[in-house]
Amino acid sequence: MKTKLIRIGYLVIGIVAIAYFVSAHIVGLVFEKKYKNFLAQQNGDIYIKIDRYQRGWLHSRAKITLEIVGPGPLKKFSPYTIEQLIQHGPIIYYPGHLFFGLAAIENIFQYSNVVYQYNGMNIAFRKMRSHFWIDPALGSMHIDSSFTDITAGDGNEFISIPDIKIKFSLLNLDPKSLITFIEAYREIMRRGELYQSQLRYKLSLLLPSLLNPRSRFSLDEFNITMPQGKIRMNGSVTWNKDEFSFPDNLVDLIDSAVLQMKLNISKSLMSTLIDMISELPLFDNNKKDQQQAFSAAHHTTQNAVQLNTISIISLVKEGNLSEQDAINLLSLQENGAPFSFYNDVVRELFLKKDITAETSYLLYWQYAGVQRSVKALQQMVKQYHQETVQDLHAELAQWLKQGYIIENKSDYIAFIVRDEGEIKLNGHVLK
Repeated sequence: MKTKLIRIGYLVIGIVAIAYFVSAHIVGLVFEKKYKNFLAQQNGDIYIKIDRYQRGWLHSRAKITLEIVGPGPLKKFSPYTIEQLIQHGPIIYYPGHLFFGLAAIENIFQYSNVVYQYNGMNIAFRKMRSHFWIDPALGSMHIDSSFTDITAGDGNEFISIPDIKIKFSLLNLDPKSLITFIEAYREIMRRGELYQSQLRYKLSLLLPSLLNPRSRFSLDEFNITMPQGKIRMNGSVTWNKDEFSFPDNLVDLIDSAVLQMKLNISKSLMSTLIDMISELPLFDNNKKDQQQAFSAAHHTTQNAVQLNTISIISLVKEGNLSEQDAINLLSLQENGAPFSFYNDVVRELFLKKDITAETSYLLYWQYAGVQRSVKALQQMVKQYHQETVQDLHAELAQWLKQGYIIENKSDYIAFIVRDEGEIKLNGHVLK
């Protein structure tokens, strides 16, 4: 009897397995037709081309190219290539879910050697790779991205980041609102309105409607690897089910959120970050005397530069200096040429009899004033920088003493909790 039951069990399992494989294959055939018809209907301001479609029993693989035909800032990155892994139904495993459906698509987006400009900064990365799943029916979005060999700078100074990895999920969003949000984003992109102010305003109006009491933002991985060390962060943002009031604006949405986050920063990297922060403009209201002194020195330097510029222009108008020589001298001033180098250039003009001795003395004297002001300002900035570094290290030591931050052999660690307007670091209320 027992042997017979085992045989029946194996038979049932075999029938179910065969039914699953056959149904998955049939669903794959049906989905391929629907998939190609759907993409063909999308062509307009965005042109979509299917480069490859390989159908298997349980999965299919596709490669598509998206080209922005209409206006908009994303056009300069066009065309986009997306690899797709398509899981056939009727039974689908989605990250954290098992459900019935026609198919689920994992998108793999990859870009190489991209340069992007933002607020005067040039941001470049050698390689970007992103996996993303969006399921409006479940109200879920999963994104897993990596960026390799990133550099960012304003033309004068650059920072280098070998690797950034981000993995997060948005779960249990309102399905109808998610579809509206996606369509709004597509419409903005198609109409060429994808600019910072417009994008923030239009999409921020839609964000609150995405949430419900079960919504959750999960940051599974956020790693930044730099030559000096690493920053690692993970955690979640949820909304209190009992007190959820369906906020209608972004401020109330953020204010009602419950944040739980763990942050690790390498000790070696913390020293670098403190050094970088200390070089930012002075905004410390507790040091108004420094701000006033800095502003006065900066004003003096600007006046010296302006006076020298006006003097050079006057020499050109009076016929005592050629326009080309004036352009060269002003270029040296703009680039902060050392006084000795500037002096050599002026002396060469005098020896060639392009300028008189009187003009050369005036040029020496004016640029010497510029250099004195610049050096005084640089010395002041250096002093303030050193004082700020000391202050920030003292603040870090104080936070360690108060328990806001804990440490191990290699890292500084903070457990951050924000709930009902109160922020706690490692269990201590931040005051």
